[in-house]
Amino acid sequence: MRRTIPFLGAILGLALVATGCTSGPEQVAGAAAPAAGVTESPSAAASPSAASSAAASVDASPVATATAKTTTEPAENSLVIGPDGMGALKLGMSRKALLATGLVEVRKVDPDALPSNCAQDLAMKDDEKGIFFNEELGIVVLHARSGVVTPEGVRIGSTIKQAQRAYPKAFDTVGEREYGESRVTVPGNSKANYGFGLANDNKIKSIWIELKSQPGCIG
Repeated sequence: MRRTIPFLGAILGLALVATGCTSGPEQVAGAAAPAAGVTESPSAAASPSAASSAAASVDASPVATATAKTTTEPAENSLVIGPDGMGALKLGMSRKALLATGLVEVRKVDPDALPSNCAQDLAMKDDEKGIFFNEELGIVVLHARSGVVTPEGVRIGSTIKQAQRAYPKAFDTVGEREYGESRVTVPGNSKANYGFGLANDNKIKSIWIELKSQPGCIG
């Protein structure tokens, strides 16, 4: 009996050790939370808010690029002047065809204010600027109204530097700056000029497109 008791004690000890290893909180289905006082590793999965911030930072670059791009290009709903006219109004268009567009109206003008071979009695309905017309050449000059933009992004209110970036030969002489007016060949139409009038604050105050062959109707 003296040898049996130590042997039973050893068995009971092993059983207690085994029971201690398996004892502990019962795991519930789902992700286990980190134990108190344990800091989660940086490599752990990011929280939803962090993931959203990361996604926003990745997506921001293309959006910014697209926005920057549109600042130098005419908006889709802008009326563009050039390279051969302004919207439905085209250089060389006959008086009959011009009136048929429904975009212009006849105005009373002083016939002595213009050369005999020019007429300025037509103008866009929502603008005071006249349209210069020649019986032989048709429409020879079209003025841009406020909001109209060239294909290169220049409009009334643009600075002289912006105009020169688009048209390097604009206002490139002292005389043009002093007189406040410049003409440059229209990109894509060698038969036409852009005309730019300059205000005292070095901003473009007027824009027109004209046939180079126009008989001195303007300028």
